[in-house]
Amino acid sequence: MAPNSKSMNQIFSFSRFVKLATYYFSIQKRRFLLIIGGAFVALFLFLLGVLVRKNNWDGIDWAAMFYLIGFMGATLYIGTAFSYLRKKETTVNMLMVPASVFEKYLLEFFNRIVMFVLLYPVLFILTRRFAVAVANFLKEGPAMAVSSLSELFKMPSDDMVLPFIFVVILGVLVVFAGTAAIRKYPLIKTLIFVGVVFIACVGYFYLILEKMNLAQGIAYVFESIFHDQDTFFASLYVIIGSSSLLSLVYGFFKLKEKEV
Repeated sequence: MAPNSKSMNQIFSFSRFVKLATYYFSIQKRRFLLIIGGAFVALFLFLLGVLVRKNNWDGIDWAAMFYLIGFMGATLYIGTAFSYLRKKETTVNMLMVPASVFEKYLLEFFNRIVMFVLLYPVLFILTRRFAVAVANFLKEGPAMAVSSLSELFKMPSDDMVLPFIFVVILGVLVVFAGTAAIRKYPLIKTLIFVGVVFIACVGYFYLILEKMNLAQGIAYVFESIFHDQDTFFASLYVIIGSSSLLSLVYGFFKLKEKEV
């Protein structure tokens, strides 16, 4: 039991993780405040500009904007994860901090993904209320009402809720892994890589369908492979879930490789 306990302590220690998090946030608190303040101002100005030009907003409008801005904001914020890896001096300093690679990886995951998921809805709701109040003050005509919180989470179709969530999870985890693996311009290079892979896959399957004279019968091919919609979505979830897990593992081992 003792050797196993010691081995686990080398991988993760709660007290050591707390000390690492305290140290990290103490030196980054000014940067975090600037990011939150800048995001509030930018989001407020954008929403105000949209609201001044349009009178009526319903739940679907707010939900679409909530998800679109959230996905773009998450991509940009997560795309700057592991910022200390961008320069050799900061890389050496951070890698020498007495904590395991897993703890450093977990801290960045919590900071970039978990914190964003927790803070973004609050920031959006507060900014939206402020923007609506200012827009009502500046505009003539009937006042705009702030829709309820539940309306932010509406989707055009219930069938698209889970696929949308799974695709977003895959996207942010691939970007997160890219920041751990790539030193210079990780977000741009990761997006280019994903785009090339996507185009290559689509082109490959299109050529196969064309060779089989099925280029105009893609729907027939899908119906032949997937007998019903549930089978298709289940297969999609397995593929996306596996890809997400592989992305996380890949990012961890690339970070571990740098420390070694």
